Amino acid sequence: MQYIYLREPIFLWFCIWLVFCTLTQAMTVGFIIGGLAKFRYITWLLIANGIFYSFWFFGRAFIDSKSKFPKLDKVMLGLALFILAEILLMTIYVLLLNPQTSFTGVGFHYVVLNIYAIASLIVSIIIALKNDAFARYFGIGSIVASIALVIGTLWSMGLMNPPFRLDPYATGIFLQIVIYSFGIAYRRQTIAKRSEFEKVEAEKSRSEVLRMKDLDELKTRFFTNISHEFRTPLTLIQDPIENARRVQKKNGQEGVTLSEKEFNIVFRNSSRLQSLVNELLELSKLESGKTMLSLTKNDMVPFIKLMVFSFESMAERSGIDFEVKLNSDSEIAYFDSDKLEKIINNLLSNAFKYTSKGGKVAVNVDFNNGNLHLSVSDTGNGISKEDLANVFDRFYRVEGSEANGSGIGLALTKELVELHKGEIKVESSLGKGTTFYLKIPITLEGLPNSSMIVEAQELMDSDEGHFETFTTVSENGSNRSKRDLPIALIVEDNEDLRSYVGGILEDQYEILLANDGEEGEKIAMSEIPDIIISDVMMPKKDGFAMCDALKTNSKTSHIPIILLTAKAGQDNKMQGLYQGADAYLTKPFASEELLVRIKNLIGLREKLWIRVKETDGLLVDDLSLNSMEDEFLRRVFKVINEHPEDSSFSVELLASSVGFSRAQLHRKLKALTNKSANQLISGIRLNTAYKLLQNSTGNVSEIAYSVGFSNLSYFAKSFKEKFGISPSEVAVIKNQ
Repeated sequence: MQYIYLREPIFLWFCIWLVFCTLTQAMTVGFIIGGLAKFRYITWLLIANGIFYSFWFFGRAFIDSKSKFPKLDKVMLGLALFILAEILLMTIYVLLLNPQTSFTGVGFHYVVLNIYAIASLIVSIIIALKNDAFARYFGIGSIVASIALVIGTLWSMGLMNPPFRLDPYATGIFLQIVIYSFGIAYRRQTIAKRSEFEKVEAEKSRSEVLRMKDLDELKTRFFTNISHEFRTPLTLIQDPIENARRVQKKNGQEGVTLSEKEFNIVFRNSSRLQSLVNELLELSKLESGKTMLSLTKNDMVPFIKLMVFSFESMAERSGIDFEVKLNSDSEIAYFDSDKLEKIINNLLSNAFKYTSKGGKVAVNVDFNNGNLHLSVSDTGNGISKEDLANVFDRFYRVEGSEANGSGIGLALTKELVELHKGEIKVESSLGKGTTFYLKIPITLEGLPNSSMIVEAQELMDSDEGHFETFTTVSENGSNRSKRDLPIALIVEDNEDLRSYVGGILEDQYEILLANDGEEGEKIAMSEIPDIIISDVMMPKKDGFAMCDALKTNSKTSHIPIILLTAKAGQDNKMQGLYQGADAYLTKPFASEELLVRIKNLIGLREKLWIRVKETDGLLVDDLSLNSMEDEFLRRVFKVINEHPEDSSFSVELLASSVGFSRAQLHRKLKALTNKSANQLISGIRLNTAYKLLQNSTGNVSEIAYSVGFSNLSYFAKSFKEKFGISPSEVAVIKNQ
């Protein structure tokens, strides 16, 4: 039954061996052979000796010797086949020669059986010495059986009497049945335990693989974000210097000169790079355990005020309400000013980064039971429950926050707090904001014993220069000047880079600015710019998502989009191109290359649609057009051709028929055909009139009215301006 259920060979061979054992013992009391007169000896020979060869097949399955001990497995198989061959030869001998067949009369059978028993004993000892639990168990049982068989064969040949007057054959069979019945149970239990252990180990391995995979993904995301953080300031350092170098070469100057604006950009971003490197080094030192506190005994309140109120100017510029509550005027404490400054700056910088204009950042400071209690709250977007548990992880970044920092600030903050033997926790909910709670010991009893105490120093005034913001080229589309230039929309969350790219383009383009992909999409929909230059990693909506949204919208699908990003990999580049981006530039980039790319893309758009411009819609059905721009033009031409005689058909009616505003329709048609809606309507109608006049389908006045012209003199004037001849001359030219 176990074999039927489990399909394991060991149970089948155990059953076969046990059947031979049972029948052999049954024959000792006359069962089976009791009524046989002929073939009595042969029947006994086949059944009784079947025990020996089936035993080795059972043993091979018990040990799994074929996979564990291939050479020994062949020896065991050889013993089984040896005894099987002896049985067959003995059967043939008896059938052919008909010898006297009493149990002791065929003497050489027991000689062969004795040789087999001695060989089995030797093999059993070898098996029992193997470093395998199943082999040892089977070997011990086989040794017992082999010894019993040796004694039995010697007894059958009359060479000795068995000890204790026991039947060696029956005793050996009985002991084997007991040993191997328990052995099978032992084997099943061992395999079950081993299987369970292997499952646990496999699960551990799988968990470890998943952990390593997750860790690799987090590290990859971390280093991608770090590279993004490095590439942006590198662009703002490298490009102004290259521009100054070009100017120096062009003008033949001896030295390279930066304007004050360019110098401020370079200085600010080199400071940003140094800050990033310092944070990484600080994390590395903390991890290696080489960092210790350098404590000074001083009044902590003025220091905290200096740190906190240095953010007032940032709050004022960002339009954020900044509230500070200090529940003490003075508190003499032991603290490490450098590390405490990093903690406070990181928490406040984080709060301001994620708080929009009109929001609020609140700081509450209290001293109680030898501890500094500080909380920083903001009214930003908040953090989801899934992300909340990971905000302090070194390689973790909240999805959608890539643009606001490197992702190491909070990790560094937590490490520094724990260095103080302090505590930091966070509470947040989506849409309601975030609060960080900080508790740091300020007495020698609460601080680590490894801390060093140094002489107090005067607190220095902090430099607020790094909070300075840059004047942008344009606040939004409504405030731009009325110069007749192509419109460029710059979508970039980094204020310096946004302002700098705007400065590169401002002489040749009208500039629109957007802080993120969501705002960029709204401006693009309302203003229909001629070109869009966008970053990829931005909050709310990244560059890929914005690109996809604009390229799949009929109002904006024609606008060329250039993606600027620190993601330099081929996969990232292909992702941008698959989303419909027209070009992909990696930071840092050269301003000259950017200008050439923009010029070429706008020029390419004009060339791409030159056939459509030339047809004025008359041949639109014959063109192989598939894109959204083509579908848009088909709709425009179809609507115009559906109102051939309607002299009151206006641009407003055309715009509403194709789902555009008048301004959107004008911008899109100018980009695709270099014509206004009025020019397009008039051109299509004049082309239709020319064909009708060629075919002589009516006189001039009838055709003029049929194509929507109610004023004949205006029709004749427009016709001659377009074709160089008057309407009445068309038929004459055709007849000639």
